[in-house]
Amino acid sequence: MGSKKIPTPKQAIRDFCLMACERKEKKNSRRAVAECTERECPLHPYRTGQLRARSGPLTEGEQRARIERLEQARRRVTYAENNLRRANDTMAFRREVFQKYVDAVEVRKAELEEARRKVRQMEEAFNAELEGGLWK
Repeated sequence: MGSKKIPTPKQAIRDFCLMACERKEKKNSRRAVAECTERECPLHPYRTGQLRARSGPLTEGEQRARIERLEQARRRVTYAENNLRRANDTMAFRREVFQKYVDAVEVRKAELEEARRKVRQMEEAFNAELEGGLWK
């Protein structure tokens, strides 16, 4: 039974880019990957197996785009944190309600046991009266 070789991150990115180029351009080649114009792809800088150094500072448009992506990410994190906080509050409330219900059930069980005990006492007293001849 042969073990399947796990690709390195570099190989996995390369394979992904080759498959994407084949799907998009119907060609599977190094040249197609190197000439890829899909700039929105997060793997685009890594497509050739190395991260290319920038040839200069970011343009104003690139800076604005990065700032906007960062702000969007922060908004998503804040949204997720708020949802988590609401879910935790809801769970705490539900636990509290459930505990009150459990407590009420325990009280009802105790009341039921007390009523059963009183019924047994009354039955025993009645049976004792029957045996003592009070009802003849």
